[in-house]
Amino acid sequence: MSLPFSPSVFFTKNKNILIAFIACAILIIHTCIWVAMPNDNLIFHNPDSYSYLSVSEHLNANEVRTIGYPLFIYLTKSLFKNNYEIALFIAQLLLVGGVYFIVLSKLFKRNVGFLLLALFFIANPSLIIYARCMLTEVLFTFLLTLYTALHYYGYSRKSTSMQVLAFGVFCLAVLVRPGLLPLCIILLFVYLLLHLKRGNIKQTLLISILFLGLIGSQAYRYQKTFGEYRISMIGDITTYRYFNTKILSLANNTTVSYEMHKADSVLNSMNFQNPKTLRRYMHNVSYQTLQKHPMQAVRAYFENLVSNTHNGNMSYEGNKKISRQVFLITRVFTILSVVLLLFANLFVLITYYRNRISDWPLWWLICVCNYLFFSAGISFWQGDRFVIIWIPTLIFCLSVMHKKNTAENYIL
Repeated sequence: MSLPFSPSVFFTKNKNILIAFIACAILIIHTCIWVAMPNDNLIFHNPDSYSYLSVSEHLNANEVRTIGYPLFIYLTKSLFKNNYEIALFIAQLLLVGGVYFIVLSKLFKRNVGFLLLALFFIANPSLIIYARCMLTEVLFTFLLTLYTALHYYGYSRKSTSMQVLAFGVFCLAVLVRPGLLPLCIILLFVYLLLHLKRGNIKQTLLISILFLGLIGSQAYRYQKTFGEYRISMIGDITTYRYFNTKILSLANNTTVSYEMHKADSVLNSMNFQNPKTLRRYMHNVSYQTLQKHPMQAVRAYFENLVSNTHNGNMSYEGNKKISRQVFLITRVFTILSVVLLLFANLFVLITYYRNRISDWPLWWLICVCNYLFFSAGISFWQGDRFVIIWIPTLIFCLSVMHKKNTAENYIL
């Protein structure tokens, strides 16, 4: 028995109405969940939230935090001085709505199956939960999703201006999550080579200016204050306090908490002249631990990776019934998302093996997802914070894969 109407035709004709309706309905449902949840110290997560808040007070150079998220907090506080916590939640809620709209706008042009894939992501309440927290997850997810859309349309529509804009958004994402810097440098050289090859001098200059203006200015601020050209030392701190202590706990048959307390005590007992000396000390200690216990390092990495890629939202992991239910729901979504990423990697490998096609714009987005996924092995106790950020990009990629398996619409 056939339906009295075609679902694909119906979706196409009423696309914008359906996008708005579904996004609003899910936002309302998630907000109701948020209201029903216990709110014990949910906004501030020590030490991350307090360090962001501290930097936002005067936007001063900081050895750990880049300017991106503190600036977002500062702008929110400037507009709503007395109720900035509520205003921050509303602002981040709007960013979540922006992520939903981008994903739905993209996938409504496909079939019902990929619409359900988009709804799979939107049905996960984790991003709404993070909207209530003073953490970078929501802002970073929005910027990465926006970059993904601009990157795709920039090459499918052969728009150089959109490609330049996409790179600018990626640089902003680096200022929110400095761990993305290696990918930004690679992307810079790829964009420069492509545009120089085509003779696009204007676009080449704009990309260079964006990198120097956003990333270069952050490095200059850091150098003026702390004496070396970097944008942050968060990578060395994370490696020292998390990965290093996890390795030592396995090697010494102790607990991570004990080794972390021991490591912090050593830092507190030493009189470092400046952050540069502190960073070098942490780097050397971590490197020596890695050399001394290579097998424990491998085990620690994979234990962290498994823990952070099959866990739920840690904000609501507790004893209350609704907390346990929401944690379980977000945990299921995390596991399914990792399965989808493995499927996407397999699809790309099979496509290349059969057709020998280098579809670099799509491959690049898959690489970004993999980079964010595998970086989860450095830290622990993070829940789904390392997963939720790349799910919209992955769904976007799966949608592109479904439409075509070749790079014929790209300018290579």
